[in-house]
Amino acid sequence: MKRIKILYVDTNPETAIQILKYFNPPQYLPRQFQTKTNDPYKFVFIHCPSYEIALKNLVTYNLDPLAKDRKLIPFDTIFFETKKRVSPDVYSWQKFISDVAKLGILPDRLNLPYGFIAFGNQGGEQIKDYLMNYGVRRFIKKPFDLEEVKQTLIEYFNIIFGSDRLHIDERKETETGLIRRYIRYDNTDGVYAGIKLPFLQKDTSGSETRLWLRNDPDIVEPEASSMEMVGFSFDEDESELSVDVSDSSSEADR
Repeated sequence: MKRIKILYVDTNPETAIQILKYFNPPQYLPRQFQTKTNDPYKFVFIHCPSYEIALKNLVTYNLDPLAKDRKLIPFDTIFFETKKRVSPDVYSWQKFISDVAKLGILPDRLNLPYGFIAFGNQGGEQIKDYLMNYGVRRFIKKPFDLEEVKQTLIEYFNIIFGSDRLHIDERKETETGLIRRYIRYDNTDGVYAGIKLPFLQKDTSGSETRLWLRNDPDIVEPEASSMEMVGFSFDEDESELSVDVSDSSSEADR
């Protein structure tokens, strides 16, 4: 689960409270996440009631060279409100995104290379084109519901980071030295499922630790005739292994 920190700019206290209560739940112990639904991201919203305060926070967390020493975690993206009418003497959202663009969203500046998200009552192509020129990549038209916001955020970060719908579980070694591995994925019904991969057998007889691929996962005791050497080391990533996930008959228990 990736933790996404969002600078949230909203001048409306009512919607701000709803967003914060919905996305910022109480902290859970790490083991509790194992029984939760397979959400790929945890969104943490830091609310700012004005664009001027938001810009100051953005500079403090993402540009200050001492931020890391002060244990200030930078923002991953910005979620901000656009308003139809703003008083000329007020620091507006147009001025905000203009100043953000001047600071630079690239990795060597604010480190917001994937742009950010806006929401508001406007929804025409003209406002969308205007926002895209300043790095806004998604626009949510009000009124919206919280599930719609969540789904938009998930789709947005799936594009950026790639989906977590399929991954290989952390290896677990049995008492006999066999290493269990499972592929976890969301099947076509949206159910979290798993497929058992062939067991691995650790070999420490040589000068370096090697892994052997077990042809028969049901053999408990290691036998030289039942193993063949495979070309990867103990710490190598398994993501390049070619595995057919279409066989639902070998689904593993979680």
